[in-house]
Amino acid sequence: EGQELLDKLQLVEILEKIGPTFVGGSFRTGLMTWRDIDIEVLVPKIEKEDAKKVIDQIINKSLRRIDFSVVDNTDRMEPHHPDGLYLGIRYDLDAETRWKIDVWFVVRDEFPSQKDTLEREKKLTDELRLIILEIKNQIADNPRYRKMVYSTDIYDAVLENNVKNLEEFKAYLKKIGKEL
Repeated sequence: EGQELLDKLQLVEILEKIGPTFVGGSFRTGLMTWRDIDIEVLVPKIEKEDAKKVIDQIINKSLRRIDFSVVDNTDRMEPHHPDGLYLGIRYDLDAETRWKIDVWFVVRDEFPSQKDTLEREKKLTDELRLIILEIKNQIADNPRYRKMVYSTDIYDAVLENNVKNLEEFKAYLKKIGKEL
């Protein structure tokens, strides 16, 4: 479904005209529990015009509803996000199906999340993938999730610390100074 959306919007092709593009996150690793795609674009310089180019090309497509947001995070006001320009795309496929696409334009020689994503991919087994997905599903509605506790905490707990369930994950969080 996610790949169909990217194809329909021709988003990767549009972004690759701006700079090298990496589609990563839970979409790539098969750890998606909600409709969220993370994309990074390497650029020589942060220019808001790049976000405008993407919006101009997507908005001309036949779409039900689409919302855009742009955030300049070059000052690192949002520390859990890359330093760069964020383009948020919210796309309603139909009345019940909403997708969130996070595009980050970053000035780097390499993609910020690529190394971690590829390392996680190597360690994932079907069993570990199921454990991660179960924990993500169990905490999806927790107000601290995605604000104080992140998917990367779950990945580290399961892949690096042998956590097997929600109770063990909560204990792991305490050890690292976090809680749900």
